[in-house]
Amino acid sequence: SYLPTLADNKRALVKYITVIDASKYASHIIYLLSIFVLSSAFDLSYVETAIFSIAVTTLVSSLLMHKAWTKISDVPSLQQKPKDENFVVSGFKKLAKTYREVKERNKPLKWILLTYAISNPVFASVFFVGPTFGKEFLNFSPSQSALAMIMVSIASIPGALFSKRISAKTNLLATLRFFLLM
Repeated sequence: SYLPTLADNKRALVKYITVIDASKYASHIIYLLSIFVLSSAFDLSYVETAIFSIAVTTLVSSLLMHKAWTKISDVPSLQQKPKDENFVVSGFKKLAKTYREVKERNKPLKWILLTYAISNPVFASVFFVGPTFGKEFLNFSPSQSALAMIMVSIASIPGALFSKRISAKTNLLATLRFFLLM
């Protein structure tokens, strides 16, 4: 929700989003490489690799969240929550209102958002189901599964760069349409 407030022009906003997304991918690849190297070095089993990666994720996330939480500036709310509602109820009501507005004013956007809501978890499930599939059907070791996930992450970099190029030359809606049809 803060992204549109980062820049006034489209090119700067696309650049910010690209840097943020590239940082996410890079940190993901670094994390996978770290887990791969350490689990291979200590010859960890699937269960031991999972426990180790959860411990690393918990520790690093806790430290970074603490740092971010204590350093974050106080940004005033753009909207106020009704006093008689909790945040969850208020959030779902806002989502329903936004959905109705999109449905009434921009029907193609409704279908793009619905497609994205369905396809995004499917693509994300590669990292949840992939290791199990690799172990059960391809007889992958934990190291081979980790290496496959690293390769999938690295292979997504050209697509992200291509997305940036399309978005800069056309618009965000055309970019979403193109990649959802791919």
